[in-house]
Amino acid sequence: MPALPRPVRAAALAFALALPGVSAFAQDTGTGASLYDFQASHDGSPPSGGVSMNEFDQPVGVTSADGPAGGGAIFVATHYPGGWGSYVPFTFGADDASGDTPLAAPFALGGRTWLGTTSAGAGHGAGSLWRFHYIEGHLWATRQVLHNFDPVNEGSMPTSNLVGDGHHNFYGTLSDGGPGGAGSVYEIAFHPDDFTWHFRLLHAFTGGADGGHPSGQVAVDRDGVVYGTARDGGAAGAGGVWRIAAHRAMPKFRMLVDLQGDMGASPSAGLVRTPAGELFGTAEGGPNGDGVVFRVRPGAGQAEYTVLHPFKGPVDGSHPGAPLVASRDGTHLYGSTASDGLAGGGTVFALDLQPEGGWTFSTVYSLGARPAMPRGALGLSRDGTTLYGVTAVSSTGQASGSLIQVQLPR
Repeated sequence: MPALPRPVRAAALAFALALPGVSAFAQDTGTGASLYDFQASHDGSPPSGGVSMNEFDQPVGVTSADGPAGGGAIFVATHYPGGWGSYVPFTFGADDASGDTPLAAPFALGGRTWLGTTSAGAGHGAGSLWRFHYIEGHLWATRQVLHNFDPVNEGSMPTSNLVGDGHHNFYGTLSDGGPGGAGSVYEIAFHPDDFTWHFRLLHAFTGGADGGHPSGQVAVDRDGVVYGTARDGGAAGAGGVWRIAAHRAMPKFRMLVDLQGDMGASPSAGLVRTPAGELFGTAEGGPNGDGVVFRVRPGAGQAEYTVLHPFKGPVDGSHPGAPLVASRDGTHLYGSTASDGLAGGGTVFALDLQPEGGWTFSTVYSLGARPAMPRGALGLSRDGTTLYGVTAVSSTGQASGSLIQVQLPR
């Protein structure tokens, strides 16, 4: 176990301190700023997978390269008296047992314990599933490799964030390889009776009628049904939305929606489920070619698919390739676009449920040339007032990336 680096405060906060809470356009409903630029030698770069929020309401994420050991790092964004910085409890290297090049944000189990994945190295060269626990302020941490991905028999490229069902079961996707050659869906389950972890392959995609290359996060309902998206394949070759009854001894797969035409295409971000049982996601293409936000109502029979918002590149952004995040009551959805918008560097947007049942779209924050290109999942603060995320371009225009904060309208 490598020594844990000491916390480092941000060295380049000029953007955030000079322009606190600045929104470049009156049309934006919120305000945003860069809090911290990632430093290759300290916390690695670039950030990948976005962020998740831990029990202390801190954004937690990973970088996919660099860092002290060269293979990326886990970071915990922390607000210090002098500004924002990151605490790095673990760094990945090529010779690390858990592999390197993490591409998805860790899942917070609580008590500074996380589940996560790497995409390279480890037992079969395709990364691993790991459990990590640390004590902040102490040079002590434990890491347990739960499973090594087999690229031939299971799949490779774990780009999706893990999702739990509240009953010790966690789900993710492998976007490539596997028995069908087009990725897979898996379950990693903790058995509290003997304190062991068990890996199970739920479905191997073929790239045909069942779709292929499921790169986004899944959603799970209270009955143990897993929902997700396929980036391609399906009836029209444009991907679709699927479900798996994971609670069965023999999981049953069914395609719910085949995307085509103005419905959008290549849904790479996955799905989020609200308490009302509705599924929401994003896709490329659509009526304007700039992407869409969609809703799926699974139902007992045929699923109902609705485009809630078609993006218009220069106006409100394009390429909404990051997962949506929902408020606790499911009446607010937040996401990002990677490019375009009024300032040209992507946007953070919101959809708000209205009393009559419709959804209203708004641009919360428009990013310019730096920082720019938000990527991965956004994290929502516990009080629902603040979003955190990462970008590919830093506040100084470098490819190291930045941590951003967006204040939502009151």
